Amino acid sequence: MLASEVPSIRFGGLVEVLDAAHVAHAESGGWDLEQHVTAAAVVLLTKSDIAPPEELARTLECVLAAIPRTTVLDAPHGAVDPALFFDAAEHTVPEGAQLPLWETGEAPREHGHHGHEHHVHHRAVSLDVPAPVDPATITDLLEDPPASVHRVKALVDVLTPSGLRRFAAHSVAGYVTVARTSRPAQAPPHSVVAAIGPEDTASSPVGLDVLAATERA
Repeated sequence: MLASEVPSIRFGGLVEVLDAAHVAHAESGGWDLEQHVTAAAVVLLTKSDIAPPEELARTLECVLAAIPRTTVLDAPHGAVDPALFFDAAEHTVPEGAQLPLWETGEAPREHGHHGHEHHVHHRAVSLDVPAPVDPATITDLLEDPPASVHRVKALVDVLTPSGLRRFAAHSVAGYVTVARTSRPAQAPPHSVVAAIGPEDTASSPVGLDVLAATERA
């Protein structure tokens, strides 16, 4: 992906998958957990349903000691909601948009598909306003999202001395990409931001209303 020449593809962070049931066994053979997770934006703990609780707790402690800013997702039975990582759009993505922001809810699932009860599903909160956003406030959200937020995706207008400018931004566990994108001439300001996180998190959903810039900002 880093070497891709496709304009619409961008690196969005590294996902490290750990077999939580066999970490101790791997380490006894010389495998280095810290070396493998240091660059990860997300660490996915698979087989957590069969890992001994004390071993699972030790693995989590070691991961967070090696890279405190990473997001650790529990994936019992090796299953996790793909919507935590990918967007399944039912509409054509507009030119210049990095992500389909209108698909922020759970993707439809076929009835009768086995194993869905084991997925770590996602939830999302969104802001859709006819206004620009405050650049400092959204920068803080992108660079240091709350613990309840795994991804932030945004297509926002920002008021600059040269007028309104539009940006597409994406943050995964604090790994941020921002790109300037075109906006229709004379179009009114419009900003859309979505924050996505695991459904089972104990933290409250993040409030996004503070992102909208006041007229004096």
